[in-house]
Amino acid sequence: MPVNGVLTAQEVWILDVRAEKTMNHFHIKNMVISIIIAVLLIGLLKKTFNASALNHSIWSVFFLAGVYSLVSKYEKIKVRFGRRQKNFLVFVCILFSAGEVLGIYLTRDGSILAWDMLGILYEILLIAALAYFLTALLSIPISHAKVQSSCKESSLKIPMYVTCIILLLGWLPVLLAYYPGIFAYDASNQVMQVIDNTYTTHHPLIHTILLGTFFKLGQLLQNNNIGVLLYSILQMGVSALMLSWSITYMIKKGLGVKGYILLLAIYILFPVYPMMSISTTKDILFAAFSLTAVVFFMKVSDDGDKWKSAKLLLIGGGALVGMMLFRNNAVYACIICCPILLLFLKKKGMKHIKLVLFSVLITVGINGGMNILLQPAKGSIVEMMSVPLQQMARVGYYHEGDLEESLKDNLYYYIPSNVINNYAPNISDGVKNYVDENKIKASLFQFIKTYIKLGIKYPREYADAFACLTQGFWYIEDTSNAEIYGSGMDSRLGYMLTNYKVMPKGYEVEHNSGFPELEHILEKLFSDNKYQDIPVLSLLFSPAFYGWAMVLYIIIGLYLKSYRIVVPILILFLYHLSLLLGPTCIIRYVYPIVICLPVLYSYLFLSYKVSFVKEIVLAG
Repeated sequence: MPVNGVLTAQEVWILDVRAEKTMNHFHIKNMVISIIIAVLLIGLLKKTFNASALNHSIWSVFFLAGVYSLVSKYEKIKVRFGRRQKNFLVFVCILFSAGEVLGIYLTRDGSILAWDMLGILYEILLIAALAYFLTALLSIPISHAKVQSSCKESSLKIPMYVTCIILLLGWLPVLLAYYPGIFAYDASNQVMQVIDNTYTTHHPLIHTILLGTFFKLGQLLQNNNIGVLLYSILQMGVSALMLSWSITYMIKKGLGVKGYILLLAIYILFPVYPMMSISTTKDILFAAFSLTAVVFFMKVSDDGDKWKSAKLLLIGGGALVGMMLFRNNAVYACIICCPILLLFLKKKGMKHIKLVLFSVLITVGINGGMNILLQPAKGSIVEMMSVPLQQMARVGYYHEGDLEESLKDNLYYYIPSNVINNYAPNISDGVKNYVDENKIKASLFQFIKTYIKLGIKYPREYADAFACLTQGFWYIEDTSNAEIYGSGMDSRLGYMLTNYKVMPKGYEVEHNSGFPELEHILEKLFSDNKYQDIPVLSLLFSPAFYGWAMVLYIIIGLYLKSYRIVVPILILFLYHLSLLLGPTCIIRYVYPIVICLPVLYSYLFLSYKVSFVKEIVLAG
């Protein structure tokens, strides 16, 4: 015992020895754990990614050192975990791990069911354990964070128009590189609908009219390129305006100079944003309206009195109507969102629900008016049947020889054998575009009966067909989404479709790059798919990355029991789920999520009293 509160030299020496022994024990235990983790992880990498170079290599030592560092950090902060936090982490990690392992097997073997049950369970649990370990290092702040009722307004004073101008100037080089814009996707078909006055509801009428009107304006000016350029500028302007409005609100929430610069850097330097802003597809304006709707729900969630603002309600309602006019599946997302809002918010959610339903009614009215005026041909019902047609086609493709004659006859009646031969696992266009919808309409009950019978007999093929069609949305390492239509600089196909659509004589759009050096770099990255060769950063281009980031955002909100965090993203999340029923996975489908997530995570960080970075440092 210390005398008069002072330790003797011998007592100090004893304590030092004990401390040294404890530290040695700590280091030995961590080293043993690290070696086990490193060996298991390298074995997994070797099996799944053929990473055999790590086996007999000095690089495995550096790999071990990194693992040891993380294990040591984990040991220091694990005591701060609560049971609830651990349960959430386990759930997230197992969910993510299952997606990764199934994606690996699907890519390698062409089937999510081509595996040994014990083997796949082992791999799921191993990846889940590793994911838990790594996620735990970053999750400590969440357990101690408290959602603020209000935030101090930032001292940063930047007018919205300044942000808008900066964004436009940042995107200008890409517009010059692809002058007069990226006239791709369905642009040629939509423009000719307006010129020939033969409309179809296959594409949103409002976008067809808008694109076609600008093209005709170019014709009046005797330059088709001018029409495409003006439309590209319109899209850039709307996107920049909505982004600047969103960033301005983040400033009001407390965003500082560094955060402001970071957001601008993301939206200017990440090439998907400027390239998409000049791509003639409905998804761009849809994304702008989606971002506006997300920020609107942030505002009313932060301050209930803002429901009384007629200006803000007009913006919110207009954004919802814009979403539904530019994407038909957004209507279903909005309708399904209503009971979920009631579940989350109970009586407080009635204002949200009333606005959503009112917006749905306005959308139906506008679409009804356009249908009366334009008399468009109805879109084919097969467009909504990508998944079932793909599942049936896969059965016919792989089991033609062992199908019962009656079942085969029924299958071939709806999907002829020559169409079945078009089956491609990752895209349904080769099947659905050549199916006679009149046969399905005439005997819908028989079609459903045939679909069910085939599913009962070949459940594995149905599961694999759905997995192959949707893997780009949930498997981060998937590369099929960049190869759906082909790839290569000559074809200008790949991750980002930049191929100019062929137009009839007299309606040609000519690509005249004003910045060929930049265009060459971007084409190398996205037509040749060279972005996949960039470690770490390549994952930022994966559609699945944004899907998982959105899921994580929602789980954090649920963990914190904060409807303020979850409500703004609900409609966007439901829209994302509807994509799983679509014909394929390409980046433009998830672009609304891509544009919203930096703002959403800014909102998440700014809604906490606790600094995440500071908390992690202190924990260590």
